[in-house]
Amino acid sequence: MKKEKSKQLTIDELIKYNQEILLPAIELGIEKKIGELVTKDEFDNFKNESLTNQDRILGKLDKLVEDKDIRNYQDEQKRKFFGIVVNHLETGKTTQEQLEEISKLNVL
Repeated sequence: MKKEKSKQLTIDELIKYNQEILLPAIELGIEKKIGELVTKDEFDNFKNESLTNQDRILGKLDKLVEDKDIRNYQDEQKRKFFGIVVNHLETGKTTQEQLEEISKLNVL
């Protein structure tokens, strides 16, 4: 028995094989499977609805993040204000700096 020499596959040959045989077979298989399940129009409608719903959800998430940021800012302002109030209750005095800080906080 003679041993056949195996020829090494070059990158160019691999690319050619993929383009001519492998990729068309994969695409045909995918189209066939999709065609068995739904029509192209149904699939496109589903895709559009999904993307529309994603956009709607992302819009709502953006609003929630903005609301959270605003709430955090307001909570920080209130925390500073009540810190000054507690200090006043403990010492019985309010400094001019504390009054100016209250004015800047826009809590009242």
